[in-house]
Amino acid sequence: MDKSKAKKINNWSCYRDPFHPPESTRLRLNGQCDEDVARNLYRTTSDIVEIDGLYIRTYSGSVYELGEISKDYMVWLKNHYPKDIDPANPIKMVEKLTKLKPLN
Repeated sequence: MDKSKAKKINNWSCYRDPFHPPESTRLRLNGQCDEDVARNLYRTTSDIVEIDGLYIRTYSGSVYELGEISKDYMVWLKNHYPKDIDPANPIKMVEKLTKLKPLN
């Protein structure tokens, strides 16, 4: 993963396609990069294929650095997962879901 090309994503949350069964979908990010903020846009990434601390690589090959987590998502996490979030490794995935190979 080339961290030097990472885009910082803020106000992020994890996302899974609600229109497909959980076993057939992978985790994605939803949030805002700097160029999205001025137009109040949010982006949803392609499937996450690699996690290295605060850096995420997606199926399309994009690399994101996790910035500030969404406040609403943090409330949701605290209600559903009472353990504290590790700020250095905030996203965890089941190993078998990471077997999806990136496009590049």
